[in-house]
Parts: sequence; C-alpha cells; structure tokens
Amino acid sequence: MLLVLLLVTVGLSVAAVDWEEISTTATPVTDQLGQPMVVFMVHLRYDAAPSRADLSYGWTVIEGSGADRVEVASFYRPTTFPGGGLNLYLSSGHVPISPGKRYVATVTVNDTENDLHFEEEIEYGAPVSLPVGIRLTAQSGDQVYDLSGIPDEEIEEMATAYDVLNDDYDVVAEEITADAFFRDHANADEDFPATVYLIPAAGLEGEFGPTTGPIRFSVERTLYIFPVPAKSDVAGLLAQLDVYEFDFVGRAFEGAGDSAVFGGRTVFVDDAAWDTLKAAADEERRR
Repeated sequence: MLLVLLLVTVGLSVAAVDWEEISTTATPVTDQLGQPMVVFMVHLRYDAAPSRADLSYGWTVIEGSGADRVEVASFYRPTTFPGGGLNLYLSSGHVPISPGKRYVATVTVNDTENDLHFEEEIEYGAPVSLPVGIRLTAQSGDQVYDLSGIPDEEIEEMATAYDVLNDDYDVVAEEITADAFFRDHANADEDFPATVYLIPAAGLEGEFGPTTGPIRFSVERTLYIFPVPAKSDVAGLLAQLDVYEFDFVGRAFEGAGDSAVFGGRTVFVDDAAWDTLKAAADEERRR
C-alpha cells in the first residue's frame, strides 16, 4: 500500500498554530494487476509553520451501509517531524472497490505537540462501469508500445478482442469521440451492453502539492476496458472520463455481443487502444 505524507517547508515557526482543511479527494485508479481501486486524500494546511509536529493519522474505509457495512481498509501511523512545514498531504493508499458500491473513508489526524485534531468523512460512489486495466510498457514515440514483457494471457485477451472486432463486427463510425459514440450509436436499450477500450495518453505524468515543491509522479500507460451494462450506466462512465483534459477519439463497432469484448453489442475503441490491440495480435502471432 502506497502511503503519502509530505511536509512542505515554508516560513518561520511560531508558538501557537492551527490548521484548516484545504481539500479532500477520492480518485479512482487501477492497481498493478489492473484491478479497480480508489485513493482517498486530504490536504491540511497550518496557519503558521510549527517548530515541531508530533503527528498520528489513520484511515478507515467502509463499503456499503446499514447491515451490509464491511470494513475494507484500516491503518494507523504515528509520525514525528521536526517542524518547519505548512502543508500535510495524507493518502489512504489503494483501496479495492466493486462496481456500484458506496464507500465512506474516515481520516483522523492528531498533532499532540500543537493540540490539534482533525476528522473528516469522504464519500465515494463507485459507478457500475469500473475499468479493468492492462498495463503497457511505453517505447519512444506516441502510441507505440513494447508488448514483449506482457504475459501471454493478456496478449491473448487483447489479440482475441482485435480479431473478433476486425472479423465479426461492423465498423459504423470512425474518428468520433466517446461522447458521440453514446449519443449516436449506443443510445438505445438494445445497444447494450456496450464496451469501451481506451488508453489515457495524457495524464501519465503529473504532480500534486504546492507549486513551490510539488510531488511529481508518472505511471505506465494502461489499456482501460469499461464494460457498460446498461444505458443508465453511461453517465457514470462519462464522469470518469471527464478527469482527462481531452476527448478520446476512435471508432465504433456493432456486433452480436461476443464474450471476447465483454459482451458488447456496441464497442468504442479509441485510436491508441486500437493500435495496441492490433500490436497484441501481431505479438501473439510472433510468439
């Protein structure tokens, strides 16, 4: 589990300090095996840099409500810092989630040195259409991937999807966005289930924290596969795509609902994902 705690050094210490909540977030991600997860985070800021911070913090994450409540994650950490920092960034790490479930994360932070206490609940409702992921190893150049290190079963999964779409499905549109796909091609009950394949080409590198000293991070490119069981689940999927600051552009397919594409009667494949599926088919033949 990845835990993040950062104190950003700014300013001078004073005798008495307070803190305030700047933001709380719940971000859906996938783990190294491509399984859906969520990461909760809270950002606290001292009003003045303390000379010392004797911190302890913990997270508890509950799935469901009422009699169906289940604890899915819990930890506690005591930490001592010499002080001199204003900002605290506390992460829950990766928490496994299930489609359509509701999650409530409770974060508790104490600074006994400065007699400070913080507690907050962060809610996250997982959409029905959660992605599964296949991590790719990026080579130089856009939309070019070295698939030699991908396990045989994942190569076969991608190659089979490519062959089924290429041979058994009809291409009904090209150079369309995901929004247009659901507006013009997967817009009636009989068009579902639908399946979406895409690779977020942007957002692979980023940073969080203050501009004067941010934490920078990068992740491997990942092929995301979103099964969309019904028309009522489209809004939840599109809300997840809104976090990317660009439109996914690709092609739309119609077919009989083959299990190789998660039963999709209509299928959207963005251009980067289509190139990767084709590369996987070539890689399978090479092996």
